[in-house]
Amino acid sequence: MFKKIVYGFLLILLALSVYLYISVKQPYGIIALGFVLAGLLSLALLKIKWLKVGLVVVFSSVGLYAVTEGCYFMLETNFKRKKFNIETAVHFEKNSFKDALAKSKKENKYIFVDFYTGWCTPCLHMVQHVFTDDQVGDAMNETFVNLKYDAEKGEGVELAKRYNVRGYPTCLVLDSEGNVVEKVGGNLVPRKDDLIAIPKNINVIDCYITA
Repeated sequence: MFKKIVYGFLLILLALSVYLYISVKQPYGIIALGFVLAGLLSLALLKIKWLKVGLVVVFSSVGLYAVTEGCYFMLETNFKRKKFNIETAVHFEKNSFKDALAKSKKENKYIFVDFYTGWCTPCLHMVQHVFTDDQVGDAMNETFVNLKYDAEKGEGVELAKRYNVRGYPTCLVLDSEGNVVEKVGGNLVPRKDDLIAIPKNINVIDCYITA
């Protein structure tokens, strides 16, 4: 009876681990999966009772901890995601990337792309305190077709892979063909002054191209 209860507990953890592995772009799922499978194998294969009990307790405990942390992370991220959907001074397009490229070409504008994730605190700070600034909005709306993508949702997943996005926030300036012209802020989180200065930098680039 006790063995069946343990099996049932581990199978529930296994199902949650698989769900986390599929749903969360963080290592919680794969860590939990590894320890839960190790626990199931220990329960099924080991013959020495004290060793079996010890390993099952250790593996299932670590698996449970990873699942708990993963579920908490997922719920917190989903809650934070809602905070990104606020009105900003920078006008971000709602259309697809393909449509943005077409608009960029038609209006002779560059494209500004902000890649973020729901769990990224500096990304949220940018949305709430930088993109809401009127000076930033005036500078960027005049020069760019502006886009923002959650790199773990929808079209943002493929675009983040395409542009080899590794950290967040990552802000890129693209031409109308989708080629990278500039990475804004380098490896630092872009500030208000960085964003206001982008149009000036773009004008310099245009001068070099024209020359």
